Amino acid sequence: MKSSILGLDIEPNFTSSYKTFSIAILYNEEIILKKTNVDLREIFFLIRKYNVDLIATDNIFELATNERQLKKLFLYFPSKTKIVQITGNPASPVDTLVGIARKYGFEVPSKLQPLDTAILAAKLASMGLGYPIKLQEDETFIVVCKALEPSAGGMSMDRYKRNIYANIQQTINEIKSLLNSNGMKYDFFYGKSSKEGGIFIVYSPKDIVRKVIKPYKGYGIQVKVLPVIKSSSLFSEITQHSTKPLIVSVDPGITVGLAILDLDGSLIALESFKYAGLNSIIEYIIQKGKPVIITSDKCKPSNMVNKLATKFGSLLYLPNKDLSIEEKRNLVSTYLDMFDIHNIRINPHMRDALAPAYLAFKKYYPTLIQIKNELKDLLIDKNEIYKVFEKVIVENKTIKEAVEEIILKDNKEEDREDIYITTKHKFDPQVIESLKRKLNELERTIKLQEIKILDQSNIISKLKEEVEKLRSESYIRIKRDFEISSLKKRIDELIGEIKRREEEIMQEKFLVKKIVQNIIKLKSKELEVYEILDGLENVQQNNITNDTIVVKKVDDLDNKILNKLTLFKIKLIITLAEVPNNVIEVLKNQGILILNVNVFDYFKVENIIFLNPEEIREKLYAYIDEIAEREKKEKERIINFLKGLKDIKA
Repeated sequence: MKSSILGLDIEPNFTSSYKTFSIAILYNEEIILKKTNVDLREIFFLIRKYNVDLIATDNIFELATNERQLKKLFLYFPSKTKIVQITGNPASPVDTLVGIARKYGFEVPSKLQPLDTAILAAKLASMGLGYPIKLQEDETFIVVCKALEPSAGGMSMDRYKRNIYANIQQTINEIKSLLNSNGMKYDFFYGKSSKEGGIFIVYSPKDIVRKVIKPYKGYGIQVKVLPVIKSSSLFSEITQHSTKPLIVSVDPGITVGLAILDLDGSLIALESFKYAGLNSIIEYIIQKGKPVIITSDKCKPSNMVNKLATKFGSLLYLPNKDLSIEEKRNLVSTYLDMFDIHNIRINPHMRDALAPAYLAFKKYYPTLIQIKNELKDLLIDKNEIYKVFEKVIVENKTIKEAVEEIILKDNKEEDREDIYITTKHKFDPQVIESLKRKLNELERTIKLQEIKILDQSNIISKLKEEVEKLRSESYIRIKRDFEISSLKKRIDELIGEIKRREEEIMQEKFLVKKIVQNIIKLKSKELEVYEILDGLENVQQNNITNDTIVVKKVDDLDNKILNKLTLFKIKLIITLAEVPNNVIEVLKNQGILILNVNVFDYFKVENIIFLNPEEIREKLYAYIDEIAEREKKEKERIINFLKGLKDIKA
């Protein structure tokens, strides 16, 4: 495959504010361009003009003085353009450019001119040499947000905003559809408001994503496709720093929350940081140890959480339902109190990570304790206990199966070591003597175990005899105890039933007393009694004693009901349920007041209700006054309007 390589070297007499370079472009193993006194701006132009795939240099810090400046500088390069330092990792170069060239058969002087260095760097890079400088993660941001537009034109501002919000949501849905149809894994997170857009994290390089999703700007919205910039050192390599087993909880998003506990629940790390690539998160985690359990606060894991669990081969533990904010606050508070952790500031991202980590600890810590208890007599060290725990929860093994696998593996390794030693020292008397001593120790251990087994067998036999002796005596006692227990249970049930009956009698007595009191008030006309109708359609002449009726509910009205209410001269309707506003307005227009029963002091029994007539009259008079006042204002408005017409004619 043909590729275009640009070699470069800084020219002498450069300053911190201005640098020039000698460059050489190699295409299909031929130098097609050599040029001196080239500044950075022209280099960017030449990279695009010649479609450069690879930039080669002997010292990456000739382009910029530190990593921060390098990251800014690399943003101007096309995403497909890669960079290599021929002399190796900038943190620890393996050799000089001249030394490397001579190893591969180039005849070069000890001192090279910048243009010669640029040509040599391009040729060595074409042979696949050099340390790749990785700036971007194999992930991409797709940002969907509002664009800055001059104005809404002739459209109202509210309508203009609604159209923009609708376009944003439609664009988000279209991007999801495109990513799904192309089999791209992604997570999506809304911004501060779902109306104003959000960000996709796509787990594919930018150049691949750009083939599916193109940047766009128009009609109040914009779509940006941006690389995820590597946050850790450009020159570091991920290495396993610790094998400590961990519980790791991740709250994914543009700001990532990360909580790390050991298997005993101690807090190893609690962080939140701006998202800068899955590899950076992985690198941070493995510096702390090896995740055995990965968890999150959602019942459906994000792609980020799935990828972490797959990467580490961890158990993915998730709650049965998404944890609410209140649940997460309570879990975190309980955890901090349990482990006596104080004076620690926790933001929402940390909280959302720590809560499920504590849940996972609560779920699996009893399993760890059980394993420790069952293996305490086997003299297995802590690391092997953790290995057993991992096999039990991750591989779904029994404790016995996990122990056998680990011991069998260790024995195989010991056997291989013994075979090697025996072969190497076949005729060494000291080795033979050492093996004899080891054999004698094993024989003594076996005899000791046989004695213990015999003792245990004797104890078991005696216990069996004792059991048989007690069985006949205990059967009668057990039967008697069972019958007594059943009788006690029945007595308790009857006592409970008596208490319930007594409470019901008390309630009935109270109700009777209340009814008697209201009947007395009814005689003295302090109360009036009304039949509760199911609805307005049930209103009849024979159940109306005055201008007030009580109904259970009023759902709708028709002309027939309105005519009936007018015919029976109904002024007030009292309802037991809420009434739609449109019904209230229709009745008001007919001069009928409708009120909820809760505005009155009432007493209800079965289908009868007692009400205070004074309260009813008070509500009606207030309503009549309101209507009169409204009519007065309307009359004044009409008079003023007519006066105004008269003045205009005059």
